[in-house]
Amino acid sequence: MPIPQGTQPTNNLKSHGKQTMMTHTQPQTMIGMLVVDNDISVFEKIKSLLPENDSIYHASNSKQAYPLLKQIEIGILVCNEYLGDENGLQFMGRINKEFPLLQPILMSEGIDEDLLDIAINEVGVLKYLKKPLNLTQVSKALTSANQHYLKAVETEALKESYSNALETMNSLPYMARRARQTTRILLHNSSELTAAAGISVAIILGIFFVLGTLFFMLLYIMKSLFGINLFSDSHLSDILGMSM
Repeated sequence: MPIPQGTQPTNNLKSHGKQTMMTHTQPQTMIGMLVVDNDISVFEKIKSLLPENDSIYHASNSKQAYPLLKQIEIGILVCNEYLGDENGLQFMGRINKEFPLLQPILMSEGIDEDLLDIAINEVGVLKYLKKPLNLTQVSKALTSANQHYLKAVETEALKESYSNALETMNSLPYMARRARQTTRILLHNSSELTAAAGISVAIILGIFFVLGTLFFMLLYIMKSLFGINLFSDSHLSDILGMSM
């Protein structure tokens, strides 16, 4: 998918055949990250913390940021409180339902505690970074956001698998559906008709086995609760006498 002009991913470090030494701990390799701030120096500072070849994008305001979120897989959003065209909190609150896996980080030169509570509890802000940025805190926030994103993706995949399993089991009786699928696959290849017939017979026998098991369970319950033994001579005589 094409990337809007001026927002190509950037690599913060150039390799010169030896390991680059940094004064701050680098976060682990990140998923896509978007920094929204009209101050390009903030973007450059954050970029300098990331390992080489990580995908990091920059937007000056929400109008530039939104198309990037639609077109590129972004896992972490680092957004300034003041964007010029829109308040950063309003922007994050507007998109949080559309991008539920996105991990938002708020930057500000200072924020009221009540507003910070709203940011965390209502907007879903994961971390708050006070300007001027402390690179150690930024690194920790990015690592935490990356971990939260990966867990969110895993949880979403498990929910989807569970939902699909329930839908499959509720659509048709499980045994009958599996029988249809297995038979259809085998019948697709004419050389396996015998195997398909064998499996169909096995399924039928399995159904009879289940019915037989239920019948003997019924006999056991009748004998245990009511003392009725259908196979005793007296009960057989009663049944034969009633039928005559």
